Amino acid sequence: MNEAQGQLSAADSALNEAQAAVDVCQQAVSQKAELENNLSAAQGGLSQAQSSKTELAAALESLKAGQSTIDQSRIQLDSESAKLAAGERELASNEKTLTASRKNSRRRLLRLRQAVDVTPGRICRKWISTISSSTRMA
Repeated sequence: MNEAQGQLSAADSALNEAQAAVDVCQQAVSQKAELENNLSAAQGGLSQAQSSKTELAAALESLKAGQSTIDQSRIQLDSESAKLAAGERELASNEKTLTASRKNSRRRLLRLRQAVDVTPGRICRKWISTISSSTRMA
C-alpha cells in the first residue's frame, strides 16, 4: 500500500506538473494571438513610417531645389545691386558735374551781363573799347 500511495503521489505530482504545463501552453496560446496582433500593428506602423520617409525625402529634394533657386536669385540680386551702386555713383558724379557746370554758366552769364549794359541805347564801356580797338587796328 505504501508503494501504491507513493505511486499515487508521484502520479498526482506528475498531473500537477502536466496541468501547470497545460496552463503555460494556454497562456502562450492566448499571448500568441495578442503578439500576432501587436506584430500586425507594428508592421502597419512600419509601413506608414516607410511611406512618411519617402514623402519626407521628396520634400527634402524639393527644398534643396528651392534653396538652389534662392541661392541663384541671391547671386543675381548681388550682381544687380552692384550695378545699381555703380549707377548711383555715376549719377552722383554727374550731379556734381552738373552743379559745377551750372555755377560756371551762372558766373559766365553774370560776366556777360556785366559786360553788356542792357539799358536801351547804351553799350558797355568794355564793348566800346573793344570796338574802338578793332577800328584803330583797321
